[in-house]
Amino acid sequence: MKRFSILVVLAVSLLTASGVSAATWEDFEASTPPALPSGSYGFQDTGELSEATVAGGPGGNYLRLNGTDLNSNWYLGGWGNYKPQDWSGLSDLVVNVKGDGSYGTIKYELYENDGDVFAGGYYGSPTYTPIDWTGWKTISLPFASLIDQNAGTGNDVWTGDLKQINLVVACGGTSPGGSVDFGVDDIQAVPEPASLLLLGSGLVGMLAASRRKK
Repeated sequence: MKRFSILVVLAVSLLTASGVSAATWEDFEASTPPALPSGSYGFQDTGELSEATVAGGPGGNYLRLNGTDLNSNWYLGGWGNYKPQDWSGLSDLVVNVKGDGSYGTIKYELYENDGDVFAGGYYGSPTYTPIDWTGWKTISLPFASLIDQNAGTGNDVWTGDLKQINLVVACGGTSPGGSVDFGVDDIQAVPEPASLLLLGSGLVGMLAASRRKK
């Protein structure tokens, strides 16, 4: 039992030393609905009906993005925040998204401090994620698959030196009147899954070796 405890402590130490841990950017729990987080902002296309608010639910607060297309161009608006965070060494953007059974997308725009803007989730991108479900679902976008939106600005390489995130909402349909009512929660960056698997496998191996010696 003593050897087992030592191995657990060692495994935790390895995880800590490796820096393999998720970085939460926003979970909306510090906000009082319907107010947005301090310093953040909503925006909308000219003439569109679009709103960003914080809503409460059984699982806690979340960002509600809803709107109706009046211009027949699908783009409604969205929400963003200036909130610098070091995401170097992390591999994926992970977000919980609530669909309403309609059809639309969220474009995830990640701004770095050198002026670079990388984006994913939108139509035509490698990470295109149509929101066509009802209820909550976790989506993951690899940083390596994001598209540079302003080539020639900054070093054109994703480094994880995050400055700001914008969530841009578009609804489906081919005529005015299309609408969406999405939820977003637990925006975070996570480490490479393979790294966690490797560390987990190492722990299992150490435990197995320890038991064989008994």
